[in-house]
Amino acid sequence: MSEGDRRNLRREFPVLKLFCDWAVHINIEWNREAEPLLREFDGAVESAKAGNGIPFSFLQFLSLSHFRDEFARFLHVNGLPSRLVEDGDAWDLFLNLYSAVVSDCPITYTKAQIAFKLISKLTLTKDVPEGASYAFVRSLLGEEPHSVWMNWRIELMDGTVENWPFYN
Repeated sequence: MSEGDRRNLRREFPVLKLFCDWAVHINIEWNREAEPLLREFDGAVESAKAGNGIPFSFLQFLSLSHFRDEFARFLHVNGLPSRLVEDGDAWDLFLNLYSAVVSDCPITYTKAQIAFKLISKLTLTKDVPEGASYAFVRSLLGEEPHSVWMNWRIELMDGTVENWPFYN
């Protein structure tokens, strides 16, 4: 594949590129594809703090549906098998393995790298936080066990920490 082809794929599949980079690099602060994600996160925190809840479009992102959709489109465009993204069990297995890799070397962004309004630090982990955040997610999803657990740990500029956990 030529350098020009790779550049076009980067523009056409920015979310997929971000998640691919995440799996192979300890630090991707140089990755400009991460900036829209982080801005969306800051906006979601701002919305929640204002009492407006978390926007549904952002909840879709938390579930990694954008990653799955873009991955499916990439496989289709390149004539590759797509069972991984079409079969729910296969996707859950992949996502569980993927999240284990990225949680081993969590990516952390700070205000020095991107000018957040409210967030000073953001990390994705496999930690299971205790308390209200966990109970909130369980109340949304019911008692059915889910195969993949991830947690966004958000440190706010005022020093407080929020956990936004989710299952898939």
